[in-house]
Amino acid sequence: MNDKILIQPSFTKVNRALLNKTLRRVLKNIKIAYLFFFLLFTTGPILSEEKRYGSLFFNENVPNVLFLTGDIKKGDSFNFRKALRNHDIDTVVLASPGGLVMEGLNMAGIVYDKALRVFVPRGAECASSCAFMFFAGRERKVEGRLGVHQFASDFSETQGDIQTAEAVAQYAVSEIIGFLNEFGTPRFVLEKIFQQKKMYWFNKSEIDSLSTERFALSKHIETSINDLWNKRDLGKNHSETSTRADLISFIQTRLNEIGCDSGLVDGKYGKRTEGAIRRFSKIAKLEYSDLANISEDFLKKLKAAPKGFCPKVRTSFPNIKFYKSYATKCYPDAVVAFKKWDPKRRKFFYRTTMWGFVDNGSATFRSDGTWDGDNGDDGGRFFYNSTGYVYKITYQYPRFLKNCVLYKKD
Repeated sequence: MNDKILIQPSFTKVNRALLNKTLRRVLKNIKIAYLFFFLLFTTGPILSEEKRYGSLFFNENVPNVLFLTGDIKKGDSFNFRKALRNHDIDTVVLASPGGLVMEGLNMAGIVYDKALRVFVPRGAECASSCAFMFFAGRERKVEGRLGVHQFASDFSETQGDIQTAEAVAQYAVSEIIGFLNEFGTPRFVLEKIFQQKKMYWFNKSEIDSLSTERFALSKHIETSINDLWNKRDLGKNHSETSTRADLISFIQTRLNEIGCDSGLVDGKYGKRTEGAIRRFSKIAKLEYSDLANISEDFLKKLKAAPKGFCPKVRTSFPNIKFYKSYATKCYPDAVVAFKKWDPKRRKFFYRTTMWGFVDNGSATFRSDGTWDGDNGDDGGRFFYNSTGYVYKITYQYPRFLKNCVLYKKD
């Protein structure tokens, strides 16, 4: 009996602590959800689970459809293929202002090879290199705007740089012509591309001639796409979407733009992102403890902050060296062979051999001991000894490699 009396208060205390912890977690989630609504400037419901692939995303409420939003960046063609492997896609929604020309052409080639349907929804804009993907579609429809402009290069003052830039521009032009001819794109489109320095938006009659008579997307799916688009206003605020990962991605993007250096934009709240947020908060004279304490004032100041808001921090980078090759117990057949180290750009070039396949890649190393693969798919930490040799490389992501460690190969 006495034992029960002694145990009971302790038991109640534990339950009370657990209840308080649960309540704090619920309140934290409510606060984050409120911030999503603040970012969206909308009263629409929180959207269902989404899977991101660079500038593309898949929404489970709109099956067989992949959305392209934001600038087309390096690695998006790889992300595009990855999304197509993971989902049964027959339609690509295009709402991008463009971006890298060659990346856009490569993605257009994928659309053409896979015979995908393309759709520019109501209120969206598909411009510049995004338009290449539209021209590549087997079935095409535009309810928004479609635009093209002249390919341009930034020419340097030195003759050598001018010659290099001209060569690159000529190559790009030849590739554009080659791809669009393969797609069967009308000649007037090429004329608009190479004659218009400013963005040229195709008129209704031109849109009609570029669209296909057959467009087999069901009215139900088409309505779902337009409804999703209108709720999220993806064409104007593609970074300000309603999931926790997107909120973090938005914060990471803005922090990088103003010089606070949050690292890779991956939608994950890690130590580097937290450090960048703390640095911004200190300069902006804002209080900050964790993600749940981010306020409307924080978001307003973050959005309004100019480039260079966070001054560059000068840090000395170690004079690191690499062994000839590295191996891991996770995949005994895998060998990562060192090819070249570029100390100026802090880039590590390597060749991976695994199961008879060979792949070349590169990674950027940073002074804080972290690294990110230049394909955007992996990253982690590195460790070096007193002589400067990198003896261990760990993975933070992807998840299936998190416990893998690269050591010097014997």
